Amino acid sequence: MNAGEIHVPVMLNEVIEYLNIKKDGIYIDCTFGNGGHSKSILERLENGKLIAFEWDKNSVEFIKNNTFFSSPKFSLINDNFSNLTEHLKNLEIKEIEGFLFDLGLSS
Repeated sequence: MNAGEIHVPVMLNEVIEYLNIKKDGIYIDCTFGNGGHSKSILERLENGKLIAFEWDKNSVEFIKNNTFFSSPKFSLINDNFSNLTEHLKNLEIKEIEGFLFDLGLSS
């Protein structure tokens, strides 16, 4: 994969369908990786918000070089999703429409 290229996840359409994205909902991508799921979620939001977790510094650098993820609807938390509760409390987020955990193998 080239720098700045967004990965297309396996079963992307099925995942997005099951998330049943509401245009004004708040969603959490707990495993951002290279942004494939996040991109599809963001494309469906109008007034909603997507918060992504990623602890890999290479993926965080990827986001800095990709203007698609500069949307005000998107926030990245450079931490492990195991600290999810703490971060959502700090952001004063009390209701989430959907969570995504892509826990597949990383190559």
